[in-house]
Amino acid sequence: MCIRVVAPRTGRLAPLGAPLGHVPRALAPHLTHVRNGGRRYEVTVAVRDSRSEPGSARRAARELADEDGARIVLTMAGTRVLPAVTEACEEAAVPCVSTTFGLDDIAGLRRAVGGGLRGRCRRLPVERRPAGPAAAARAVRVPAGARPGAATRRSTTRQAGLRPRLITCSRWLTYPHTHSSPAPDVHAELGDARVATLVYWSPGHPYRSSLDGTTCAELARAFQEATGASWLQPLGLAHALPATAHHALATADDPADRASVADAVARTRLDTVAGTLDWTGGPTPDIALLPLVGGQWQSGPDGPRLAVAHTAGHPEVPLTGDLTPAH
Repeated sequence: MCIRVVAPRTGRLAPLGAPLGHVPRALAPHLTHVRNGGRRYEVTVAVRDSRSEPGSARRAARELADEDGARIVLTMAGTRVLPAVTEACEEAAVPCVSTTFGLDDIAGLRRAVGGGLRGRCRRLPVERRPAGPAAAARAVRVPAGARPGAATRRSTTRQAGLRPRLITCSRWLTYPHTHSSPAPDVHAELGDARVATLVYWSPGHPYRSSLDGTTCAELARAFQEATGASWLQPLGLAHALPATAHHALATADDPADRASVADAVARTRLDTVAGTLDWTGGPTPDIALLPLVGGQWQSGPDGPRLAVAHTAGHPEVPLTGDLTPAH
């Protein structure tokens, strides 16, 4: 059985591909085989570089399907790269589990922030592509995100005499771009701007993986020890993806058949470090929803920190800070 991953190992998205490159290595002891119907199936996992570019991502997905015989493909990172992978998988009739956003989720969070962070926000983290042309498909499209620059825009508005009390951003500021920016003062600017954004995973989230028992705090600590880099929100979803693939292979009527594996994903309800992923209760087939909470980038002793400032509707997630205006 082959689980294959398309992740940005090089190029501009490489820092975001690091979690999806790290997790298969960390989970290796738990991904060597699956038991299905009393039989043991050996499993191999490999990561192919998307090079942070749609054309390369598409070629990688097709090679994994045609040459490697992938039973399921996992991918994340990149509003232009991700659709290229999922479309290539659909053309090759290979089930693909990916992270993505729904525009309604982003809009819901912005309304909540604008209203004092009230209301329930939800995140659309995973999309299963159909296993064949006859299967129903839902492709979620997200416009290309703005380049990192909230702090820069804040400086510009100040020069124009405008002083917004709160700046909100959606997907692209769920992680700090301080690790990839050459600007020497970017750390201070990000914390000082106090940008509010969505939070879909953090080390403080109270979830545990049913695959290996890892908690959110343990996952973040292991990633930092192994890479020397700070945790990123995509880390939680990166861990949930192979856990989902393993579960699908273990529960499919025929784990050697791609359509059967895709059907198994559609039946999945699984506890992961990203929360409970339930494809049986989504708004449409092939969709699992993950609750959102509200956060804000604030200054910390070691640089900008993402504080969880609002958890209405999801009280199991602990608060780690208060929402504060920029001035």
